[in-house]
Amino acid sequence: MIGIEIQSRLTRHSVIERAIMYFGPNGLDLEIDQQSGTHAHFSRGRGYVAIELESEPITRRTCVSISGKEFEPQIRKFIEKL
Repeated sequence: MIGIEIQSRLTRHSVIERAIMYFGPNGLDLEIDQQSGTHAHFSRGRGYVAIELESEPITRRTCVSISGKEFEPQIRKFIEKL
C-alpha cells in the first residue's frame, strides 16, 4: 500500500485528465469507479488508485494526494510526471 502527497503547478482539471489517461481504459486499463473535479478512483481486481485534489490559492498550486494498493510502481511513475 502506498500514500503520497505532492504539490503540482497543474490545475485540478489537468491532473484529473492526466490520471484518466494514465490509469484509465486507454492507459493501465483500470476501471474508473468515481470521478469529479476534486477526486478520481480507479480499480482492477483487489488493487486501486485513489486521487484527491485541493487547490492552494496562496501558492497557486494543486495539492495532490494519491493512495493505492497493488499499483505502487505505476503511481510513483505517474507522480514523476506531475
